Amino acid sequence: MLGYSCIDWVQNQADYFPAKHDAGRGMRTGLPFVVTLVSLFHATLAAANEAASPSDIWTMRPSHILDGHRWVEGGRTFELYGVGPCEQGGAMNGDVVRTEECRVLATARLAALFSTAGVTCRAVDKAIDVGVVPVICVVELGDDKFDLGMALIAGGYGFAALGENGRPVVKNYLVAELSAKVDRQGIWARHGLDDGQVRHGDGNSHESGN
Repeated sequence: MLGYSCIDWVQNQADYFPAKHDAGRGMRTGLPFVVTLVSLFHATLAAANEAASPSDIWTMRPSHILDGHRWVEGGRTFELYGVGPCEQGGAMNGDVVRTEECRVLATARLAALFSTAGVTCRAVDKAIDVGVVPVICVVELGDDKFDLGMALIAGGYGFAALGENGRPVVKNYLVAELSAKVDRQGIWARHGLDDGQVRHGDGNSHESGN
């Protein structure tokens, strides 16, 4: 199991987010995928909130980051609802080296977000594995708020999970993944992956009714 403590993150703080935050001016708008982040944020939260239990809300300060979409907080394991791991993204095409690199980068990016911004999460009442709590999270950076799963996927450090019916667990995550691929964000930029290599997997084994 690849682990990554929050204190192990040594990346430049200003480089943790694909669209860098500029105090006083907000988010840069020059990168195409930022439009996807902003325009789809409210729709994504609305879709997830339909399945959420209002009483299960946490301000996250993880003690341990397990990988790019799971972490430990207060002795419980949480995972981002609708976000699949590198092993299920298909973009690695079965390449062990690529997959491990993807996991390291995705884990570091998630740790970076937790280390530099406030993160509030709400449980999604569609858990199959009772040992893991699926959540959707909001990142607060100054006056800006972003869906954590969307930020990771749009930045090229996550994949849209599909349900057993082959449909995306969160529709807008798939849009964000395709945008990141086109714009060569994150892992897509490092490996120059072809369209023909890209397929989608069910990272969390949750099925969306949307």
